[in-house]
Amino acid sequence: MPDWTAAHPPGRFCHLVYDVPGGRAAQVGRTARARGAAVHCAVPGAGANPWRSAPDELEEAPR
Repeated sequence: MPDWTAAHPPGRFCHLVYDVPGGRAAQVGRTARARGAAVHCAVPGAGANPWRSAPDELEEAPR
């Protein structure tokens, strides 16, 4: 991770991950939390507008 991220609280970061294979959203969440993101969103969509698809999982990381 870039050094500048240490100067900001985790609540300032959100990981938006697209093209997530089925059944892998929980792994994306664990990785996002491990990297200091307060919120994450993993969607299965891909292409020009992956956000058109609904996320398999959307959760706020524990504080």
